[in-house]
Amino acid sequence: MLTADDIKFLLKLPEDYASDDLDKYISIYKSKICAYIPDVDCETISQSPLFDEALLSGIACHLSMVNPELIYSPSEYKVGDTEEKYSDNLISQIPSWCGRYNSALEALLSEYTEIKNLRTFRRRGLSTNRRYHHDVPNYLR
Repeated sequence: MLTADDIKFLLKLPEDYASDDLDKYISIYKSKICAYIPDVDCETISQSPLFDEALLSGIACHLSMVNPELIYSPSEYKVGDTEEKYSDNLISQIPSWCGRYNSALEALLSEYTEIKNLRTFRRRGLSTNRRYHHDVPNYLR
């Protein structure tokens, strides 16, 4: 499982960022991720590399909403007569941390659940009693 120093390194957070805050975020998001996947022991889930991805992206998503300057660079700035503007084309193609968090949660869920993408529905004209005579062409009846 990732530590506070690992998260600082991977997200390129400043060295003076409080490790106590990151430790709190780790415990909060660990419990959130474990609660998202029912009927599986949390220790088993935390051994998966998908868990580390979900933990990192969940904390990065939270930090990007609370303090965006920690995660994202400014897209434009002006100092005196110098003005610089970055292109938004590249930024729009990069997935957000919140999107990565949702994808990681879904990947973990599909890893630890047996039945995947099962949906039941009723449609007009659909019968629960299968009548095989519908498969026989009319000219054979």
